[in-house]
Amino acid sequence: MIYLFLSLFFSPLLLAQQTTVVPLPIYFNNQYITEVQTLFNSSGKVQGLNLAISFAQFDPFIDKILFQKVQNQISNSQQKFIPLKKLKDWGLIFEYDEENLLFELKLKLAQQGVKDLSLRKQPQNQWNSQAQHPENYSGFLNFRNSKRFSSDGVNERLKTQFDGAFNFHSLVLEGRFRYDGNEEEKWIREDFTFIKDSPKTRTRYSFGDLNYSTIGYQSYRQLGGLSASTNFSLNPYEIVTPLNNKEFILKSRSRVRIFVNNQLVEILNLSAGRYNLNDFPINNGINEVYMEIQKDNGEIERLYFNYTLQEELLKEGLSQFSYTVGTQYTDSNGQRKYNENDEDLTLSLFHRHGFSKKLTAGLYADIDKFQSVVGPEMIYATDIGNLKFTFGQSDTNQMQDGQVYELSYDLYDYEGPLDTERRFQLSYEYKTLHFAQLGNLSTENSVDKTYSLGYRQQVYDLFAFNMGVSYSESLTTYDAYSGTFSIFKNWSRYLSSSVSFTRSRDTTGVWNNSVIAFVNINFHDGKHYSNLISNSDNHQYKANFRGNYFTKDGSLFTDFAAEDSDDVERYDVRGEYRHRRFDTYVNANKQILKSDDLNLESHETTVGLSGAFVFAGGKMALSRPIQNSFALFDTDESLKEYKVAINGNNGPATPKVDSLGPAVVENLVPYQYARSQAEIIDTGDLVSLEKEYFPSFSTYKSGHLFILSAKSHMIVKGVLLDWKGRPLKYQMGRLVNKQGQVEFFTNSEGEFFIEEVIPGENRLDFENKKLKDVIISLKKTQKGLIDLGKIYVKKN
Repeated sequence: MIYLFLSLFFSPLLLAQQTTVVPLPIYFNNQYITEVQTLFNSSGKVQGLNLAISFAQFDPFIDKILFQKVQNQISNSQQKFIPLKKLKDWGLIFEYDEENLLFELKLKLAQQGVKDLSLRKQPQNQWNSQAQHPENYSGFLNFRNSKRFSSDGVNERLKTQFDGAFNFHSLVLEGRFRYDGNEEEKWIREDFTFIKDSPKTRTRYSFGDLNYSTIGYQSYRQLGGLSASTNFSLNPYEIVTPLNNKEFILKSRSRVRIFVNNQLVEILNLSAGRYNLNDFPINNGINEVYMEIQKDNGEIERLYFNYTLQEELLKEGLSQFSYTVGTQYTDSNGQRKYNENDEDLTLSLFHRHGFSKKLTAGLYADIDKFQSVVGPEMIYATDIGNLKFTFGQSDTNQMQDGQVYELSYDLYDYEGPLDTERRFQLSYEYKTLHFAQLGNLSTENSVDKTYSLGYRQQVYDLFAFNMGVSYSESLTTYDAYSGTFSIFKNWSRYLSSSVSFTRSRDTTGVWNNSVIAFVNINFHDGKHYSNLISNSDNHQYKANFRGNYFTKDGSLFTDFAAEDSDDVERYDVRGEYRHRRFDTYVNANKQILKSDDLNLESHETTVGLSGAFVFAGGKMALSRPIQNSFALFDTDESLKEYKVAINGNNGPATPKVDSLGPAVVENLVPYQYARSQAEIIDTGDLVSLEKEYFPSFSTYKSGHLFILSAKSHMIVKGVLLDWKGRPLKYQMGRLVNKQGQVEFFTNSEGEFFIEEVIPGENRLDFENKKLKDVIISLKKTQKGLIDLGKIYVKKN
């Protein structure tokens, strides 16, 4: 009966205790992959692994084909825990490390997954978690004043050009207007546009006076309306041209050096495995790339391959577009007038798409009430050059339809003959008599076929030459020819020269010959240079001398130019001073018009002053003209007595916080990460900045505000006495404040000396618990070494 009772009630429990499930980690080449449920029997031997849940984590480590094969077998398996032998038959070897309680995955090189390596660094990965984004409200207003004085006695009144932008939660209103005291209508409005960017879709939306892109045979018009267009600068860290990659296998740990067009671009130390190297920083044209692989044993292997890039090609699957609708406007007598009739609307659009690494194609259209111009554009890259085809069909009211097409070939080779750079260009354009671009309603074409050829070659380090030939076949007049040959020689880092020969005939049958010689001189100090130009066409000679000089708070640029020809003799002198808060210039010229009877002489002087009013986060400042995004740096009360410089490597015009207000950094690029550095100028006190580096991420014409605070490195000393006035000898303690704590000791006289003290409340805490804590309160205005004198410590 006892045996039967034990059999019925305890056998299932004993059986369950024969196997155990334990989660254990799996590693590949000492790299953690995932954790997998492992089934052990009663003797501690591995029975199987449950890979159904976590097998997706193996994807980066296993070859794609092998991964898919094993994944299918796991899905079809009837077993929850798959034995190690069966996994080995499938191609995966798992070795159990009993001592460390883990599994090591063993794979042959051919079974390993490919590791992607990018040669382009992404600085946002370093700064994006710290970067400050722009203020919700910011803006600037540039002003450019000028006044002209002339020898005719009619002096112009003041002219001022205003341009600026206001950013409200990344919606930007930008515009231009001007004041001209010489015009009847003194205040004149120019372009005003609302702009909203969508960085995720790389699309810019515009409303107002438009600035839009065109391709093919599209025409650009001055339009007021709406536009949506691709803008790749909204995500500058993404590569939009076709990606280039090279897959290779390393059988042992190696040092890999990558060269592009004989320039070293990267050094990588890699372990054994399969790699896919991509994002080569190549140039437009045919590029020679090679990898130098140095193995552990010193053996060197070199892999050579070529990549072709056409700058207009798009990455596979990427699109570029521009859709614009608007009405034309004209400026007359200081007034801007828009065509108010809906029938005068103009539609301009194009859409391009990257179909493969080598093919990008698109369609374009210009349409208004009277005309339409439509057509395709295609770019195809080959290993021996790039082909581009563009077609246009025009349909114009009361005129016959017209067609045009252009076929061009471009070879840009960085490793051409003689191991030097070369470029070859060839194009052919055919245009029917009545083809007309938008806006051209009546003109008939006189030229129907145009052929052109260009070639440029660098000959070792000796010289470079360019040649160009074109031929235009006329329908109604003379055929036109043009041929140019030029040689450029860089004699040294300080001297270069070129000579150009041109012979041409226009459609009227007139031949023309010209020789242009150019010499450029850079002086040793790097601050001055000069050039000389001679043109045989009208016996023209030009000389130019430029220099720049640094002053305490800015830079002075000077420019002197002289010109003499058959028709005119002219002298120009210009001086420009660039302060960190403004730009100013003086420009004077003398001109003599030559004639057989009389030489007419005139003089003219223009003075100008430029600057900007800038605001962000409730702060305002005066600055040099702002072109795009900017940052303001101001100080709090702790730094009111100090001058602070921002990005001190900018020379004399380094932005500074001074009596004129916050410092202004005006060279921030939208949608890129930047980092500014601040430092205190000429301080002998023990004061530093709480924070020195300020990463930022700007949007279009946006502003940042940074407030700088001081970290005062006070040093205190004094004498500690007990309640009876006796020195507290050889006492140990801590000075405690909000920054932390600092240990201190007293000497035989009870004297102490403590660094890294901050303003506010500081507490002296003693190791001797019989002594009561002492509170020391310091003001922000106190600086440097502070003598606290005698301090009496009470009994605790």
